Amino acid sequence: MQNEITAQFLREAYGAEAMAYMRYKAWGNAAKSEGYPNVSRLFEAVAFSEQVHASNHFTRHADIADDFLVPDPASYPRPHPSPCLSV
Repeated sequence: MQNEITAQFLREAYGAEAMAYMRYKAWGNAAKSEGYPNVSRLFEAVAFSEQVHASNHFTRHADIADDFLVPDPASYPRPHPSPCLSV
C-alpha cells in the first residue's frame, strides 16, 4: 500500500471498530444483567462482527512496511539490569 491517506484511514477504521466492539459488549452485559438474555445475545453477535471488522483492518494495515498501529515494542529502551539481580 503506497498511500499514506489509505494507511491513516485503516488506523482510524481499526479504532472505530474496536470502540464499537467494546460498546456492544458493554450493552450486551447490561442487557443480560437486566434480564434480557435474547437482547444480550444480539449484542454479542454484533460485537463479534465488529471484532472481525477490526481484525481485518489490523491485518490489512500490517501489510504496510514500517508502519505500526501501536509502537514496535523492540523500539522501547531496555532497562539496565540491576546489579543486585545478577547471578
